[in-house]
Amino acid sequence: MNLSSFQKIVILCAITALVMLAVIVGAIYNLSQQIQQSQITKASYTDKAQQTVNGTHILTDGCQNKVKTQAHLYEESFAHLLDAEFRESVRKVALARTLDKINCDTVSNNKEEIKDVKKIKVKEVFVPQELELPTLENKFGKTQTTWGDYLNPSHNIPTNGYDAYFVNSQQPKKVIDKRNLPKIAISYISNDFLGIPSELFQGYWVGKLKIKEEGYYKVSFKKSWGTGRILIDKYVILESGRFNTSDEVYLQPKDYILEVEYQNKRHTVDMSANVDLIKKLELVE
Repeated sequence: MNLSSFQKIVILCAITALVMLAVIVGAIYNLSQQIQQSQITKASYTDKAQQTVNGTHILTDGCQNKVKTQAHLYEESFAHLLDAEFRESVRKVALARTLDKINCDTVSNNKEEIKDVKKIKVKEVFVPQELELPTLENKFGKTQTTWGDYLNPSHNIPTNGYDAYFVNSQQPKKVIDKRNLPKIAISYISNDFLGIPSELFQGYWVGKLKIKEEGYYKVSFKKSWGTGRILIDKYVILESGRFNTSDEVYLQPKDYILEVEYQNKRHTVDMSANVDLIKKLELVE
């Protein structure tokens, strides 16, 4: 029987959906088994998960009563799974597993002696090696060249704001105008900006990304009909075709070099790039 291309796509999508469903069902089954082993009932998981603040004394309580602490973590994981919060669900399972690797002989039951434990960062205690943080090095590829190589050959980085270089794509190495701006964004119609026809507009922005808090950051690229890249220290965070896109990266408190390249493709120019903190790293309390 000969199948049309459309029928083949439908069958492929159906198979993919079944595989994903099987994975989810398997995850639910494994979590339910863990909960049963910890003598936890489904009816009580919500109330019990709310009795302890997330992340509170996991290290010290875990050593004093590992079974109770692990049970609490599995309860929270199951609750997150039912809310479709898969990343947080997996994280709680990882925390529970990590308790098996802690040497409790090094943790005292005397609260005065263990006060320094509160300074330990969650990622140093709880994240197993197989669950790597989405850092620049772990998640993204690095490039050796950017538009700055010919638009900003001296590689000058402003102390504040972002230096913007505006170009006509018919002469991509000729800077029509350069200015320092507080944010990375541009919007105009037709040739209302520097006489550059909107469908020929190219822009390059460079500046310091000043990160004050360690944590997860969302990198967003909002654009109309155009292409471009967002780079942090030459790691390519986003590189896509038309329309909006975003990704997450784990950053430490320091100054990074943020670069944005954008080429418009239609009669309106509407682009912005942002890096926003979505979840900061919490210390053990």
